[in-house]
Amino acid sequence: MKNGLEFLRRFFRTFFVRDPDPAGSDAEWYKRLEEHGQSELSERWRGCCERVRSLDFEELRLKRKGVELYGRLYGPKDHELVFVLVHGFHSSSERDLGPMLEWIVRNGWAALAIDQRCHGKSGGRYITYGIEERYDVLGWCRLLKQRGEKNVYLWGVSMGCASSLMAAAADEEGLVRGTVADCGYSSMKTAFYESMKRHGYGELYPMMRLACRLKCRFDPSRLDVKEHAERISSPVLFVHGDCDRLVSKEHTLRNHAACPAKKELLIVKGAGHGTSFAFDPEGYKAAVAAFVRG
Repeated sequence: MKNGLEFLRRFFRTFFVRDPDPAGSDAEWYKRLEEHGQSELSERWRGCCERVRSLDFEELRLKRKGVELYGRLYGPKDHELVFVLVHGFHSSSERDLGPMLEWIVRNGWAALAIDQRCHGKSGGRYITYGIEERYDVLGWCRLLKQRGEKNVYLWGVSMGCASSLMAAAADEEGLVRGTVADCGYSSMKTAFYESMKRHGYGELYPMMRLACRLKCRFDPSRLDVKEHAERISSPVLFVHGDCDRLVSKEHTLRNHAACPAKKELLIVKGAGHGTSFAFDPEGYKAAVAAFVRG
């Protein structure tokens, strides 16, 4: 029991609060790629992210429900469309979507790389896995529309994918032109339970759920992205790697099946979690280019 309670404390500190060591998380991510025999991919991705961080950008800020949010707008002033890039858990848009951002800018488009709440320079006390983040994303879309943007797309990876899909589902103003949804989960309950079970503590999920409800004021068992996908009316390009060990491709297949809007599906052979663009950059680029052309 003592070991289980310690696991719960560590689980909560890991998954629901701000990352105390972002640089360490980045290093750990690249290390995991290398350990899976992907040293070349790791070096390419790292190099791309370093180039992206040297690009010029405009700082943008947004305040929602008392929380200060921060973003960086990249790309030429004259552009046809803009992507809102939405990163995953304990990461940044420049790391999770660095190669995508570089390609977007080279294509003459713009990219708004946001820091999700409780990440980077954005405020927020707890990570809510899309519950609050979806409205943050819509707030960014609204800001871009106010600045004169006509074609606003979302591009989310992992947790950012869930935030993006849920934002598209909640969009009642026609803010979102389309969404690229890469390796998202279909159910937070399933994702958390699978993670806890892998560590041998699946039976403690009810206690984690209660702690989450009391501390973070949201219920992970009610966070069903698939149900939100059922309400999306704008087009979606679903993407997943078929070797994803963290969030299996079945999550995306469920979201894809539930979505009634115009949709496409890209399953990338050999790709793990969040690495589909690196494994098949040309196929991914072609799919996105065709998607935005409509």
